[in-house]
Amino acid sequence: MNSRWWLSFICIAIVSLNSGGLANVPAAEHVPYANSTYLPIILISPDVYILPSYSTHLFFWALGLRYIDGEVQNGTANNIQDIQLAVNFYNSSGQIVATSHTAPFLPVLAAGDKTCFHFELLDPADWSYYRFEPPTYEIGGQPLLNMSIFDTGFVGDPKWPSIQIYGYVRNDNPAAVNNVLPIVTFYNEFGKVWDCDSADVAPTALDPGQAAFFHQTMDWIRNQTYSARFQVDGDLVK
Repeated sequence: MNSRWWLSFICIAIVSLNSGGLANVPAAEHVPYANSTYLPIILISPDVYILPSYSTHLFFWALGLRYIDGEVQNGTANNIQDIQLAVNFYNSSGQIVATSHTAPFLPVLAAGDKTCFHFELLDPADWSYYRFEPPTYEIGGQPLLNMSIFDTGFVGDPKWPSIQIYGYVRNDNPAAVNNVLPIVTFYNEFGKVWDCDSADVAPTALDPGQAAFFHQTMDWIRNQTYSARFQVDGDLVK
């Protein structure tokens, strides 16, 4: 194990049954099996971190709804999964006034890759700044490979502060892929992540060589230049 990782927790619960049920186990720790139950090893590492490309803004269509969008980087030599993110909002006295949690749309992040995340919460009262907690994750998982994105484009809405992103996704694998999910990282002209979302696609099951149209509505500000990065998740049929 990399010496820069430290263990967040390992919990091994061993319980036994008697006529009264689970013995010597507090109510909050009851497990449904009489044999040993092992929880996954949750890691925190300085090599898995939030990139400085994050941004925050109030959602244009809902009063008081705050977005925080950004990217998490996997700087390790391993694929990682079950990434969990948290952000704390502080007042001017340094007290936490709100906390929010999220996970990236992409469930497995390959070694050396990055992906976007999206927080959404009611705008906290009297907050002065926010700060991310270190991401937690597990080692493992296999990212979906050999999926192509092509013929992408943007169409701005003349009446609303939104833009329609569209394109095609193709399965270049030798087997079918189910639950296809394109993921869009939307950057503003300053290179900040302005929005992050999964796209609507039909069909969601693609045979080898088959393509499908996808689209998604993203927040935008008129008269700014935007760019997008696309990733694809799905279940390869084995």
